Amino acid sequence: MALRLKRKNEKRKRKKRNHDMWKKIMFSIAIISAMNILQGCDGTSMKPHKTSITYGVSETDKDNDSKDSVKESLTIKQDFLWEK
Repeated sequence: MALRLKRKNEKRKRKKRNHDMWKKIMFSIAIISAMNILQGCDGTSMKPHKTSITYGVSETDKDNDSKDSVKESLTIKQDFLWEK
């Protein structure tokens, strides 16, 4: 019974982390879109040059069941070129 509850809690935590990850991605896209709209006022153009997305998951299993941990990371990096 305890194992089933533990798995259910892990699944719930994983869903929340995935939801948070997608919120970060959508926020980043909104910021990039806003930058593209605002930059058009001065006659220069800004174009994406290079984009990299890094996603990682690391799990740590300890001898004690209560000390297990899962860490997720998401990094979005985008370089732009400014042209006249």
